[in-house]
Amino acid sequence: MRNFIFPTVLVGIAVISFLLYTNPAYDKAEDLRASIEEYDTALSRVMEIQEIRDELLIRYNSISESDFYILYKILPDEVKSARFLIELDQVATEHGLTIQEPQYINLDEDEARGSGAYKETQVIFSTTGSYEDVKNLIRDVERSARLLDIVRLSVVAEPQRGAVPRGVVSSVPSGEMNRYQITAKIYSLNGLPEKE
Repeated sequence: MRNFIFPTVLVGIAVISFLLYTNPAYDKAEDLRASIEEYDTALSRVMEIQEIRDELLIRYNSISESDFYILYKILPDEVKSARFLIELDQVATEHGLTIQEPQYINLDEDEARGSGAYKETQVIFSTTGSYEDVKNLIRDVERSARLLDIVRLSVVAEPQRGAVPRGVVSSVPSGEMNRYQITAKIYSLNGLPEKE
């Protein structure tokens, strides 16, 4: 009988130790193994991202200074209103026009469709001239290196002299000398890393 009690006690101790220590330790080990697999997956993704970042950085640093100048001309890092106005006035002068009443309106991030990558600034200006001259001005502005969109064009007729009976003001644009108000959106970068 004694030979039977001792093995039973040992089996009981083994079962109790399995339930109290071995099984929870095994469960913890399984949880740790699952966590290690998650960390390994995350680490491999981080390494892939670092490789992509390094590759992009190499490509970014390989861009020549002259190409950067062209890129910044197309999409500058900030809106320099005086410089833009000078460039715009130079184009207008080529067509015998002058830029009048320029206004700059910074759009809220909610209004700016590209918030995050770039910022939008609305520019409103007027000019007075013939339809052909203003059409050529708009064409040249749209073809300029600066990235911009003309979003609105308003035409206000100037009073005609001699062609309309005295005291009558024509409200129809004549195509000769009219006042045009142009609204455009110009874009600038919303932050770019420095070249290393």
